[in-house]
Amino acid sequence: MSGRVGDRKRLICVNAANLRAKHLYLTGHADFFPADCYGAPTAKGTPGKPLRLDVSGIAEPVLTDIPTEAKSGKPRRFFRKRAWVRVFFKKHAIKPGDTVSIKRVG
Repeated sequence: MSGRVGDRKRLICVNAANLRAKHLYLTGHADFFPADCYGAPTAKGTPGKPLRLDVSGIAEPVLTDIPTEAKSGKPRRFFRKRAWVRVFFKKHAIKPGDTVSIKRVG
């Protein structure tokens, strides 16, 4: 894969709110994900095309989309499925100020 590093990899700084709510903020990274991965605001609506997340320390790939905001239609700031985040944080002893890397592989 060629191109700029920002096209292949992004860094996300974990804060205390992420640890409490067990999610990763994707703020400022909407352009990193394919446009068709954004789905309805609720799980009852039409989902976006699933993203496959191969997460370090998690045996099975995570399939999720990114929901949109009901009023504006803008992407929300986190993945729809988030149960894996708690396991990831615990497995890697993530604390506020740590940085998580997300990398596009395909």
